Amino acid sequence: MDTSEKQDEILPQYNIITEENQYEFIIWCSELKPPSISILKFNMLIQINMEKWIYQNNITWQYAYANTIDTLKAQQEIENSIKQEEQELEQAEQELEEQEEEDDEDEDRKKKPLDKIKRRELFAKRAEERQKYKKRKSI
Repeated sequence: MDTSEKQDEILPQYNIITEENQYEFIIWCSELKPPSISILKFNMLIQINMEKWIYQNNITWQYAYANTIDTLKAQQEIENSIKQEEQELEQAEQELEEQEEEDDEDEDRKKKPLDKIKRRELFAKRAEERQKYKKRKSI
């Protein structure tokens, strides 16, 4: 029995990646790929590693496939954790803003005088402050 007959008898996952069978390997992997993984990301990662696998020798189809799947799953977990952290940060910022608004409203209620004359004076004072602020801002 020569080596070509031996390779035909070997199950595909135990084949070693070579230049001659690399396209068969890609097709085999694509058929096994879970639907939850993007085909574009999957194929890109296989193409990136293909040359390394061919020239390292003794890299089986199963090892290369498992390596690709594990890498993609790890990337997905990282993406998910980053998204979760961003959502938590956004939620915390929103809660902080709401708390600051409530604090500002409480302060305004405490500052508002009940007497009409004092209220008019306060209103005039605030109007002057806004005018000064607008002048500084425009400069």
